[in-house]
Amino acid sequence: MSKAKEWGMIVYEQDWLIDQFLNMDSTLTDIFLAENWMNNMNKAAQQVGVTIQLCMPLPSHVLQTVAMSQVTQIRASGDYQRQIYDKDQWEIGHTSIFYDSIGIYPFKDCFWSNSTTQSGCVGGVCQEPNDILETLVSLLSAGPVAPADKIGFLSVENLMQTTRSDGVLLKPDSPTRTMDLVFSLGFKGTPSLINLSNTRSRHVIQDGQTDPAFMWHYILAANTGQQITVTPADLEQMDNGNLFVFDYFKKPTTLSKFSNTNPLIIPALKPNGDKVYYQYYVVFETSSTSYSLIGERNKFAVASSQRFVSVTKSTQSGTTTTKVTFTGGMNEEVTIEMLHTPTTRVESHTCRITAVTATLTCTETTTSNSCSCA
Repeated sequence: MSKAKEWGMIVYEQDWLIDQFLNMDSTLTDIFLAENWMNNMNKAAQQVGVTIQLCMPLPSHVLQTVAMSQVTQIRASGDYQRQIYDKDQWEIGHTSIFYDSIGIYPFKDCFWSNSTTQSGCVGGVCQEPNDILETLVSLLSAGPVAPADKIGFLSVENLMQTTRSDGVLLKPDSPTRTMDLVFSLGFKGTPSLINLSNTRSRHVIQDGQTDPAFMWHYILAANTGQQITVTPADLEQMDNGNLFVFDYFKKPTTLSKFSNTNPLIIPALKPNGDKVYYQYYVVFETSSTSYSLIGERNKFAVASSQRFVSVTKSTQSGTTTTKVTFTGGMNEEVTIEMLHTPTTRVESHTCRITAVTATLTCTETTTSNSCSCA
């Protein structure tokens, strides 16, 4: 590891764990050997200052990471192979439940970010029919995003929905996980681990009084095969009358009220050959007055904590002021959508970052309202 660190290595990957454990007599007959090997791997990584990614683990390997400070992520999917195409390779929601419970990020493996046929591919399918889905799930994992296109074939359009201009990933607060609703539906009918997962971003709205915490929920449904009804309770969200939902891929933004009496109805999504049919929704909470943050609509995690630093709201002398402070690359242009709550009007404002942070300020009086960048 020390030699590789000199070459610039920052993450050490230990692959083929299941084969190494099950195909050696020593690990099957000595109850301490595998544990000692993994602990010594962790010690070496700690000494040289690198982190560890595990791949192809048994559940016992995953549990061992509780005692391994340097393990930050574990592969949560099968191999991504163009020669042997698996259209369901991106499914990580079920495994994420296990990994996230012990503080480990799931890694979806690499992927092609472009749907264009890529030259030089030997055998198999030389095209990724689900390029946007592969990119989206990689970002929602909250772990590494690893495009593996041939040089010249990266999709800038797809990948820039995952990152700031300086390369910092705009992630949700935690990995996407299969929703509890999936299991309850299985108890009511034929048991089936359908692909319905969600994660979220959380921001405290600093108002100098109660400082409420607002949630942005990211819901992904794919190849479900049946219509699904999602309510606020399914997201562990209180139905307070101030919730909206929108389809991320439908633009301009079209908002619908979201409540127990106005649930989200996800249509049956059925696969067609190698093509995966999916829907991606965002649920967010609003304040009852003035302006509310919708988010950055050209990023998958529209309210990522890697973008938005703070949201404040204050009222003085009849003027309500909402300030959204955000960060990113120098001179990066950031387009933020705000909801004018009294009129349910969606406004789009583009600001340029010229310092460490920038701020979008929206004000409302009894006679006017406006937003400006600073």
